[in-house]
Amino acid sequence: MLDFTKEIALDKKKYRIYRMAQACVYSAAILAALYLADSVLFPSVDFNFSFADPASSRNGFVPQYRDGSEMKSGRIPKGSQIYFDTALLGNFSHVEISLTRDQNFKKLQNVKVEMRKSYQAFLYPEGAPIGFRDGTLIKNNGKYYIVSGGKFRQFGSDKIISAFGFPKDAFLDASDDDMKYNEAGEMIADSTTYPDFSIFKTAGRYYILENGMLREFVSQEAYLSRYEENQAIPKDESFIRSFTLSKEQLGFSDGSLVAYGTSGFVVSGKEILPISNAGTFVDKGFKWEDIKNISGDEFSLYSQALKHFSDSSPHPDGTIFLTSDTHLWYMVEGERKHPLPSDAIASTWIKGRSPVTVSSAGAGVLSSCIINEDSSGKTSCKLIIPPSAYQELPGVDYEFDIVSENDMKLTNIEAFFTQDMTKNNLKTSVLGLLRRIKSNYGSTQ
Repeated sequence: MLDFTKEIALDKKKYRIYRMAQACVYSAAILAALYLADSVLFPSVDFNFSFADPASSRNGFVPQYRDGSEMKSGRIPKGSQIYFDTALLGNFSHVEISLTRDQNFKKLQNVKVEMRKSYQAFLYPEGAPIGFRDGTLIKNNGKYYIVSGGKFRQFGSDKIISAFGFPKDAFLDASDDDMKYNEAGEMIADSTTYPDFSIFKTAGRYYILENGMLREFVSQEAYLSRYEENQAIPKDESFIRSFTLSKEQLGFSDGSLVAYGTSGFVVSGKEILPISNAGTFVDKGFKWEDIKNISGDEFSLYSQALKHFSDSSPHPDGTIFLTSDTHLWYMVEGERKHPLPSDAIASTWIKGRSPVTVSSAGAGVLSSCIINEDSSGKTSCKLIIPPSAYQELPGVDYEFDIVSENDMKLTNIEAFFTQDMTKNNLKTSVLGLLRRIKSNYGSTQ
């Protein structure tokens, strides 16, 4: 206890002053502790966007038109849908959406706000279905094919397959429904010329034929992130030398998780995205066992992205989602989530890693409200976040859609998240805090 009076004698007046000061110090300490506990265990988070200063680093999100057109100002025509995303850790009870209108513009009426919760990339619009990966060997109803340039090319006979050296056990069984998602290509009628996307191996190195040239995989691990081991046709060095060798090597499949030194990365095209921390890795639905340790040669194939892959970053191209409730597969590509229509098709895109688990309900509306400006000038509405959202909807991204029956001109949008002070929320916050401490500072394996 803070008490010096045992060593220092004070008269009655000074003693009273001392005790009052002592009480103030204790009260301030208790209030500070309560404030800290409240802010940690029952947090509130405020996101804003200013149309007056759209490039400001203080903006917590960037609103966009749903149809992809450019938003140049806060003037929004009636019926035009705008949306924005916020990435947020922790559990919250509700969020208040506030719109600040230009004072020279008419009042806000019948402005509908809808909220969804999932991973940002899973909330992308749905794109066209994707079929089998190029290079895949397929068998269907006694016929054999190779996927080449996105098309099924049928082998004219078993003799041609044998002459090329394609192993029969490498052909993947496909149903009639599976065959709907790749076009039919030209039949392979002779064994003099290998079709594009044939795969070869020699002396531990792997190659794929593209436009008459061989392209080497940077490593066996990179090859196995795309294809099965038994798919590659064994050849000698003289065969490889009979082709022109591309100067560009092939690395890991997009969406692969790799580690170099003490850092983890996500592969995205010719870049690797540094993962901010262990918490982000877990929050994004990744699995530790999917990380591949890579060599300096493999690492040097990529340029390192300047921006870290953080909780606010969408999953990159190549990420594969699997809905736990409906067992549907999707692959992210070009800011679209494309269905992978069957397990067989999905298996050709997700070698050596796990899908990110999502719920199909996450793409549906979780909560909605209407903004009607009243005489007091209130231009906000509250969206309830049910507790079940945190158990049943994986993901840390909240997406908001806003559409008005009338023209609007806005100067600011605010999203204010708060958590109610309840026993269940206290328990959830403490458990979440412990999980993040363990994730960041404990064992990750």
